[in-house]
Amino acid sequence: MKQTTITRNNNPAKTPQGAAQKRNQTPRKTLSIRVNSSAYERLKELSERDSMTQWEMLNRIIQNGIPQVYEVATSQYKSMTNSMAASKRYDWNKELLKDKTIGKKYKGSKGSYQLKHKIYITAWNDLECLSNEIKLSKARIIQTLIDKYKPMSKEAREKAKEYKRLRNEYNEEYSYTPIELTEEEKTKYQEAIKKYFGG
Repeated sequence: MKQTTITRNNNPAKTPQGAAQKRNQTPRKTLSIRVNSSAYERLKELSERDSMTQWEMLNRIIQNGIPQVYEVATSQYKSMTNSMAASKRYDWNKELLKDKTIGKKYKGSKGSYQLKHKIYITAWNDLECLSNEIKLSKARIIQTLIDKYKPMSKEAREKAKEYKRLRNEYNEEYSYTPIELTEEEKTKYQEAIKKYFGG
């Protein structure tokens, strides 16, 4: 059976904010796995539907699909820190993240497509923790996630997009503040988020 390797453009897009924003971008890590043709075709369809690259869609499927498909809250794998740096945003469950226990179940077939994408380190770590917790290989988990993932409605996607915009504005405003936020500043931001989402 013909095997196809899917790769991504390694040239990062230039931003008007320059190097300062680049330093604050979330780090990415390469995920290289094999999946069957149906999983690959569905990933392709979903990414084209939302006008996203395949790595962006794969990242979304991992982060939104784990609680949706496996009914696992990924918040149990990490906790927020006070750092505004993207690379130090979370403290991870180190025992689960580094677990090298032998005995994971792998897919019965190697598959016909190799996916090789750099996804955000947060999604990669969530996947690694889940893999170690339920003793299934990343390839097997990803194939299941792609097959069973239910994409958000257009309305939900717009809300998520607006939430991300507000969060980015917040991070940019306070990313270079040398002291911690006051309780008044924290309350002001939280109230703005709740007001938008009807909380």
